[in-house]
Amino acid sequence: ITAGGIAMNAIDKRNNDKDDTSEKFTMEESQVISGRVVGVVMRMRELEELLVRRVGGVTWVKKYGEEESFGVLKAECSSDDDGNDEEELEKKLRE
Repeated sequence: ITAGGIAMNAIDKRNNDKDDTSEKFTMEESQVISGRVVGVVMRMRELEELLVRRVGGVTWVKKYGEEESFGVLKAECSSDDDGNDEEELEKKLRE
């Protein structure tokens, strides 16, 4: 399934929901949501790297061990930039 397909499935599910309290998305809203989902998926690696850099750059996060509060492993923030730990981190992320 593609990113656009995932977005459209979620939108269709919501639009077909029997719950009367939810308004249906207009075609324009559906297209905007789908476009944003695709944009995020296309930039996923870049966004993850940015998140790790930002979280790793905040001293209180490291001091109090709050990396996981931001969805980041402590090892990701403290790994060297030489790439040796990358395979091990990918393995941990999949767990």
